Amino acid sequence: MAEVRWTRVAEIVHAMMVALRSGDTSAFRDAVSDLELTIAVRRATGIGDPPTVPASEPVREEISELIDLLNIVDGTSEQRGDAWPF
Repeated sequence: MAEVRWTRVAEIVHAMMVALRSGDTSAFRDAVSDLELTIAVRRATGIGDPPTVPASEPVREEISELIDLLNIVDGTSEQRGDAWPF
């Protein structure tokens, strides 16, 4: 994806983490929808489009943290606590 889209992905992933931690299921669903629209696959790069680049290290770390948090929430992690609202 273009670098600007990765920046947007990082913002959305952060919003997903905040929503999970606060128990805001509506905000989490909205962020998931935003993510789906942001990462929609394009088959070809048009002339003049920004070059595609892989996610930066900070974005990959944020995504990894979200995955860890999701594992805690759904009970597949040993770190799960009883304070989770989901």
